[in-house]
Amino acid sequence: MKKLTRTYFHTIAEDIKKKDIRTVKSWCERHKLRYFKDGRDYYVLEEEYIEAFNNNEPVSFEQSGKGAEESLKKNAAYVPQGKESSKLMKSILNL
Repeated sequence: MKKLTRTYFHTIAEDIKKKDIRTVKSWCERHKLRYFKDGRDYYVLEEEYIEAFNNNEPVSFEQSGKGAEESLKKNAAYVPQGKESSKLMKSILNL
């Protein structure tokens, strides 16, 4: 039987250079990493953590902008009032 090793949040916080446990929780959620509670401490399985940490790829602006573009198209009630706002809205919708 294989023993599963734990990696506690304070270790993860050091690895990702953060101090707050809430930040570690959100990091785990963004990387689809399951976490568990042991008394008052949180931990993840070491194998899953190593895989998530090594596959840490930043999200490109092109990928993140697609959701914003769709929400702007759906929200047709917004009408820009200024010239700069109109230019910005047209440039976003013409992507």
